[in-house]
Amino acid sequence: MHRFPYFHSPYYPVWPFSTQAQAVNDTSGYPPVDTKKFQSSAQEFHLLMKQATLLVGKIEQSPQFSRELMQAAQQSNQNKVNQLIASIDETAIVETHYTPEGIQLKYRDQNGTCCVLTIKIGW
Repeated sequence: MHRFPYFHSPYYPVWPFSTQAQAVNDTSGYPPVDTKKFQSSAQEFHLLMKQATLLVGKIEQSPQFSRELMQAAQQSNQNKVNQLIASIDETAIVETHYTPEGIQLKYRDQNGTCCVLTIKIGW
């Protein structure tokens, strides 16, 4: 009986997932874990949620406010939309987009660096 010798290509490793290769390629690209910014961002996001809750609550509870906001948006009166939203909370930074299907509100933090809360409400 004749057996063929085992052939090993010099271009490919015998076992490509060796522990030595993993140790060399174990750079994930992430910075070291520091939760301070993460926690600060969560705190800022919580503020955005409170601001959004005020506006959504006003839309839910006030038919007059809802009607004015919807009419202004459907007439593409951006100034009136901004004025109505600012009447609920002047400190909120809100970017609005509207379509025939509804309105989109993007709440941003004061610095504009950590958080965005996007709400889409259909009409």
